[in-house]
Amino acid sequence: MITLNNIFYTILLIIFCRTVSFTQETVFSVLSSKGGVQVKQSADWQPIRTGGKISTQDKIKLSGNGYLALAHIKGKTLELKKAGEYDVSTLINMLSKNDASFNQKFVSYVSNEITGGKSTKKMTMLGAVSRAASVSVDIAVPNSSSFLDGKIKLSWYKLHSDAGFIFRIINPNDQTIFMEELKDTSMVIDMEDFKVDRGLRYHWIVSSATNENLSSGKNALTLLTKSAGSAIADTIALLKKENADTESPLNNYLIAKYYESVGLNFDAVKYFEKSAKLAPDNSLYVNEYLRFLKDSGCRTDADEVNNILGKVVE
Repeated sequence: MITLNNIFYTILLIIFCRTVSFTQETVFSVLSSKGGVQVKQSADWQPIRTGGKISTQDKIKLSGNGYLALAHIKGKTLELKKAGEYDVSTLINMLSKNDASFNQKFVSYVSNEITGGKSTKKMTMLGAVSRAASVSVDIAVPNSSSFLDGKIKLSWYKLHSDAGFIFRIINPNDQTIFMEELKDTSMVIDMEDFKVDRGLRYHWIVSSATNENLSSGKNALTLLTKSAGSAIADTIALLKKENADTESPLNNYLIAKYYESVGLNFDAVKYFEKSAKLAPDNSLYVNEYLRFLKDSGCRTDADEVNNILGKVVE
């Protein structure tokens, strides 16, 4: 039998649950965690992992070697490197006072990707990046990229012979529009010189001057249209303004991820590299740099980075 007391206690229970839910609202997501980092979400301190959630009533503790990168629900980011205990209210006060109009969506996208495990592949999952010696020309730049400006430096690695190289640019109709023989392992071009159609994909190939079977294969170049390039350039300027600390591994990582998301891979690789060099013992930044190199066809670079930094991959 339902009584007034039962109804009263039911209403109180609903109010209590809603109050607890509000006070325990998630305010941060963990983008990266390294070393001695713990969270106190009830009575005990527990290790915190990438992808974890931080609520309003939690506390954070860093030991001397700890590092924590957080994403706030409103799109701002925060890095903790100093040992000590932090209340969430303190962390919120540490956030930049500037608006994060672009960051709110983009940081959420990156955070969801990390939480889903797409950005934390172990090197063992990436597979071997080595190749048998002298079976191809290894490139030293991403094998596909869009560009805002037509001036581009392309580079590759030496073969065992000193025969030199044949460099070609091929249009969308698979016709060679430029060819040159050279001894160097780099070539600076200006796409505007070839009167390319913006927005269309062109290719470049470099092969041995004496054995065309030793080749880099087709590598893609796309000069963006003026309208597309202008919109992306404006967004990049805003992103860099909202992540102004150029010595922050997290900021460099976020900029790299944006460049990659819009296909500006020549720019992306520089920021992935810097984020890994700024935090060479952080598995997220190192793994992402390795993943990007492999996905971009930079096999020699991936091998070298793996030999130097791969030991930190967890």
